[in-house]
Amino acid sequence: MKKVLITLLLCAATSSCFAWGYQHGGYRRGGWVAPAVVGAVAGAVIYDAVRPAPVVVTQPVVVQQSVYAPPPPEPVHYYCPAYNEFYPYASSCPQAWVITR
Repeated sequence: MKKVLITLLLCAATSSCFAWGYQHGGYRRGGWVAPAVVGAVAGAVIYDAVRPAPVVVTQPVVVQQSVYAPPPPEPVHYYCPAYNEFYPYASSCPQAWVITR
């Protein structure tokens, strides 16, 4: 508000100087220019002071959860103690297969 008031006072003082300074013995030069300039500047200042702020619409931020994939299971090997071999090198085993990881 101070900025508007100071600008209006400055414009009023300037316009009176323009209008009064050019009067010499009844000769007046540019009597319409100063009020037009003051009106334009004052109007711009008042418009700038009272206009609403622009509305900025932003898109909502969507955060998606990442899909957690569990680690793959450890490989399982089948060992035949009778042949001292692993499957598929030993296709059968007379004893029970031993599961190793």
